[in-house]
Amino acid sequence: MYGLELRRIIEYCRSHKNIYCYGAGLYGKIVCAFLYLNDICIDGFLISCLETEDSMVLNKKVMSIDETLIKGDGAGVLICVNNKVRQELINKLVALRWDDYLEIDDELINEMDNCIDYEKVAGLNRNNRVLLYHRVFNLQNDIWRLAVSPEEFERQIVYLKKHYDIVPLDELEFGGHDNQIAITFDDGYIDNYIYALPIIEKYQVPVTIFVATGNIGTECEFWWDEIEGLISNTEDNKEIHLEDYVLTLNGFENKKRACYLVREKILTLDYKQRRKFISALKEELRVEGESRAQNRTVDADELRQLDRSNWVTIGGHTVTHTRLTSQTEAEQRWEIFESKRILEKIIGHQIFCFSYPFGGVDDYDETTIELALEAGYKNIIAVGQRYKLGTQAKYCVPRIVVQNTGEDHRKGHPMMKSLFIG
Repeated sequence: MYGLELRRIIEYCRSHKNIYCYGAGLYGKIVCAFLYLNDICIDGFLISCLETEDSMVLNKKVMSIDETLIKGDGAGVLICVNNKVRQELINKLVALRWDDYLEIDDELINEMDNCIDYEKVAGLNRNNRVLLYHRVFNLQNDIWRLAVSPEEFERQIVYLKKHYDIVPLDELEFGGHDNQIAITFDDGYIDNYIYALPIIEKYQVPVTIFVATGNIGTECEFWWDEIEGLISNTEDNKEIHLEDYVLTLNGFENKKRACYLVREKILTLDYKQRRKFISALKEELRVEGESRAQNRTVDADELRQLDRSNWVTIGGHTVTHTRLTSQTEAEQRWEIFESKRILEKIIGHQIFCFSYPFGGVDDYDETTIELALEAGYKNIIAVGQRYKLGTQAKYCVPRIVVQNTGEDHRKGHPMMKSLFIG
């Protein structure tokens, strides 16, 4: 049975001829799903600034708040954004002299979320989507949240194959509504070969693996894993001195926080600057930082075996896995072209897929896109979509990052929420 506030929201919606969600992001989608399960279908999503006229979310039209559509009799508005920006939206409604609205705060969103069986609302979102994995491994301290256990990965693949049309990345029609899923991996960790490949071949699902080439043929870890290893193996109560503050390494949580702060500090450094910083960190902490075999990249032979699989496509992911927007055009060119050259030399044929390192909206720009196209890449994907209009939009296809979903299957498959929200 719902609490008083949720019942009040349901009654409000049923008392209005039309209902609109002001906010088309995470909160708006959760509200839409909750109402759908209570036999209430919203009439659309409202936003303050409309980028394109044909925007759709959950098969509902996205409209500008300035449109006259909501100004007729019987329309109600649910404000579905987080606390930080809620007042801004209220002010917008006040300026429009619209006073028939209901605020839905963070606590109510969480309450709604806990009530939703996302498998029952799956039909609301038939958008084609791209999933992003990194690792398939039972990682003890997964502070970067990159790993999915082999057991969980197999459960997810079984679920995806049952409910979606899994297609190769180059066959996915992004923006379509055919319930298609493309599966990708970033970085090229060894566990992609050891643990992911057998499951991929067992269930015959196509995947694209984007490989950073800098550590191929070495035992070296990726630089973020190197940082984690140094800090995790440091004695408690030691300190790291950064420019603006001192970090005390005392206990797991403080060390985890230090890892994230150090990562943020060196994210924009180029390869040489980053190596210099990590060397100084080793000296300061007096830790050798031996490479761990579980964190290495696939070697050349393993890469060739991945490529020989009928279900695997290899893609580029730069050499040093550096934020490309922090580099000069010449440096970006080298990262993109050289990694492509190395991969093609190893596997013996051309590659046409590329993903930006990190893939956030600040991690690539127009120059990056132009260089990737010049290098011969045709399918170029991101994580966050920086450009949503024009020709560049097709070269920054967003992805849903997949992580361990746990064992709780009481309300449908745990992965369903990520797919619904995405």
